[in-house]
Amino acid sequence: MSVAGGPLLEGAENGEKNLERAWPDGLSMADRVLWDTLPSDRRDAAMRRLTAILDYEDRTDDTPDLAACAKAAGVAKVTFYQLLAAWRRHRSIAVVVPFGRSMTPQGARIANLREVRTAIGRLLAENPEHSDEAIARMAKRTLSDGPGITTLRKLVRERRIEEKRDLSAFGTALLIDHVATDMRLAMDGRSEQAVACLVVDAGTGLILGGRCGPWDDQWAIRLLSVIAARDLLEGGGAEAGSTRAGLETTIVVGPGFDPKERIADEALAETPIAEVIAEGDRRFGARVLRILGRRIGHIRLLPRLTAKGEAPTTAFATRQAVATRPKSLEEADAHFGAEIARHNAALLGPESLPKLAAEHASRAGALLQVLDELQAYWRGVYENR
Repeated sequence: MSVAGGPLLEGAENGEKNLERAWPDGLSMADRVLWDTLPSDRRDAAMRRLTAILDYEDRTDDTPDLAACAKAAGVAKVTFYQLLAAWRRHRSIAVVVPFGRSMTPQGARIANLREVRTAIGRLLAENPEHSDEAIARMAKRTLSDGPGITTLRKLVRERRIEEKRDLSAFGTALLIDHVATDMRLAMDGRSEQAVACLVVDAGTGLILGGRCGPWDDQWAIRLLSVIAARDLLEGGGAEAGSTRAGLETTIVVGPGFDPKERIADEALAETPIAEVIAEGDRRFGARVLRILGRRIGHIRLLPRLTAKGEAPTTAFATRQAVATRPKSLEEADAHFGAEIARHNAALLGPESLPKLAAEHASRAGALLQVLDELQAYWRGVYENR
């Protein structure tokens, strides 16, 4: 991309060079994990922002001004001012990811972080059955100087994820499911619930791919989620295997599918590729909740909204305390992608996806093999509708 005044961006091929430019001593482990797990479109957007920030900070009299850098970053001038301020406070990948500032580590500005985390760990060990809220309130009473309840609750959740992390099950089970979220979409003068499709490594809880959109476009949303999942694995060094042996795949037939789409899905049940769940109330999202819980980062999952296999009404959605400010489809999808990356970064911890894929190469290959088969099959059905 270029603007008047000279080229600002050289494209994705300069990604690693610009990361080295921003962090000469190398990325922190948290930033590397976050970068490795971003979907390619989010990574491209983050790189545009990062490069524009670096160009602005390195500017001379002959280089582009703030307006040109904001344009190159793909944001308004006021947003670019905010990005610069956030960058100067906390030089992190999370700052430049669209909707990523909520991904900044909770402990980034807590002076006594070690003491806080030690207290949370002790309270969890002593009270494992208590809710995140209860542990956070106990920590608040215990600590003489600590963050607020909201931050404590997030730290408790992160600690629980760390303790439950078992990456050895990577590549043993794959789930593709749909679930309503607490986001609303602004669609042609009306608003409707955002329904997500998630491609989940069920053994670990890693979200390999996920997109959100309206109820009546879930076939396309699912196809995009599968493409995102295979791109993430391939970008992590996985190579498609010659067999899917050892991988259990479960597919929940999506909501809002027309008869032809349902027949195409049900035909998969006759193949060895996957188990297909096509009937039953409350099937949408039930399996996702058992693996991921009720939230992906800051986004709530609300399977009750689609429990009966019908599009949720506005009145019912409102009764479920759904966030009321509608987002554009682009905003919602960007927000969802950022929260998925945050979720994955918390699960991976000091690991990286390429390392995980290398350690379990045959399983990663089986995952990629199944996703390739599903992508080819569903794309063919979608293009011939």
